[in-house]
Amino acid sequence: APGETGAKAVFGELARAYDKKWGGFSEEPKYPMPGRLLFLTRYQERFDDYRAAEMARDTLVKIWDGGIRDHLGGGVARYAADRRWNLPGFEKMLYDQALLLYALAEIQEKRYDDFFEDFAVDIATFVLRDMTSPEGVFYSAADSGGEGDEARYYLWTEDEIRSLLTPEEAGIFIYAYGVLKGGNYKNEVTGRILGYNILFRAASSRDIARRFNMDEAGVETLLASCRERLFKARRRRPAPPMDDKILTDWNGLMIAALAKAGAVFERREWINSAEKAARFIDQKLRDKKGALLHRYRNGEAAVPAFLDDYAFFALGLTELGESLGRKEYTQSAVKLMDALLKNFADGDGGLFFHDGGDKNLFLRKKDAYDGAVPSGNAVAMEVLTRLSASAGRRDFSGAAKRIAAAFSRHAAKYPLSHAHFISVSAGL
Repeated sequence: APGETGAKAVFGELARAYDKKWGGFSEEPKYPMPGRLLFLTRYQERFDDYRAAEMARDTLVKIWDGGIRDHLGGGVARYAADRRWNLPGFEKMLYDQALLLYALAEIQEKRYDDFFEDFAVDIATFVLRDMTSPEGVFYSAADSGGEGDEARYYLWTEDEIRSLLTPEEAGIFIYAYGVLKGGNYKNEVTGRILGYNILFRAASSRDIARRFNMDEAGVETLLASCRERLFKARRRRPAPPMDDKILTDWNGLMIAALAKAGAVFERREWINSAEKAARFIDQKLRDKKGALLHRYRNGEAAVPAFLDDYAFFALGLTELGESLGRKEYTQSAVKLMDALLKNFADGDGGLFFHDGGDKNLFLRKKDAYDGAVPSGNAVAMEVLTRLSASAGRRDFSGAAKRIAAAFSRHAAKYPLSHAHFISVSAGL
């Protein structure tokens, strides 16, 4: 399997693609790509290469300051159209929030920093407030609200801001968040600026403190109070719709993130939310024979589960088992992996995306590429490795090795697109 050589190849590609000025791994558009930040964290831990940690942290700081993050409501948009992270595509995806939260928790374990905690709280607060169904499972996305005026919910004119704050507060807030009288927000489709502003941090606390003759703590307190008032005013606008599908795979990632982050940041309520969602999926997303299903909406569960559903939900249960020290979660994860190996395995060791029971699929596909989420094969391999130790299932370690062998040639050829696979198989 592609061990150290593969890991170093991925790191080399990331280092070459890295935008030294604005963070991230492309010029524009910019995607948060939390999987890459997770890879860098694990790489730093294994090879003690400070550059990996710096690239991850600097990218997170740029995302935190940029317009891609919702400075009032929390959470991160799917991408930014510009190199500076300031022109968001306004949709917020559940998997991005989950993977960012997971990465932040893992980074915090390795290098303690208040910043990581602030960012984690920002994401978890948003998800638990806005993306959680009454039953306690997680919606797929906060939609942008259609084209055209799609972003109006998130945008501000200077006058709107002045009407909500005192003149002194408004002066400081407008300077801090890059607000312009004529607007700073350019419509991505038409390229026009129509007097609207997206909020992003245009100046640091130190810079603001110097300019307005205050201390930094005073600046942050004042800005927090301004944000709170703008947020309340924004809640009175018609909110963008939620994509209220409940997907097992994305919920699995969110359960894993809340369970891990809850343990690392000592937030018991996050772990409780993860438990509630796990219970719902375990009870409601099953067919008559007890096999896992892929999606739930309006009281109805449907579609036989895919590889990602099994692997990601098992990861969530594994994290819950570890965070709480409770064997029943670990045992549920073991059952899922047994079902996965029984119904999805190929003779040569890899896992198919579809279960073997589907008679219409004469071409079952199988890969280990990372897309917007890590590859299902890589996550399955990671879960199998962890469970072989925590549940004493030695045979799982053999199954993990077979998956590693099945994709190692491909991974060696295209290291960056197999980053998660390589980080797991190299034991990062």
